[in-house]
Amino acid sequence: MWEHDSIAKIKKVAEETRNELIQHTTGYLAHKKLELDKLTNELCLARQNIDFIESDVREWMNKLNKMKAEITNPVKIAVREAGVPLVTKMHIDVFESFDLFERTSGKAVFEDNGKVAVVQDGLENYVEVRGKSEYTTGKRILSLKIEKLSGWILFGIISKLTPLQEHSYSSPSCYGWYNGD
Repeated sequence: MWEHDSIAKIKKVAEETRNELIQHTTGYLAHKKLELDKLTNELCLARQNIDFIESDVREWMNKLNKMKAEITNPVKIAVREAGVPLVTKMHIDVFESFDLFERTSGKAVFEDNGKVAVVQDGLENYVEVRGKSEYTTGKRILSLKIEKLSGWILFGIISKLTPLQEHSYSSPSCYGWYNGD
């Protein structure tokens, strides 16, 4: 769909530009033809009436040379690109679903081959769970299912260089969201 729309846009703009150029060229040549016809009529009338002098001949020669130069060296036309691209670049976002949990700093167990992290309940149970994959750019979609929550929870990102620890939320490289006020 994007490809066909892009080709149609390009063809439409090319046709409009071509028509504009043809219209300008046709108008320019028609104007020059009128000038030439006027000069031809002037010459014929002067010849018929035998009513001209040497200065008239010089003036007609100057007009003819000027017309010749204008026809052989027409107005310069510049083609320039608009500031906005005609076709927008297509971007591809790939969302992989191969993220698995791999490491923990506390009382957590991994189930379903690392797809599920079960944190054991406890009042002072601070647990950090990290995924197997590392990311530097791009978009990610994560699904979280919290079945039971007895305290607060932080979901965040942290530098891979930061060691696993109970209180990872206090690390300067930790950014995230939590359910507290």
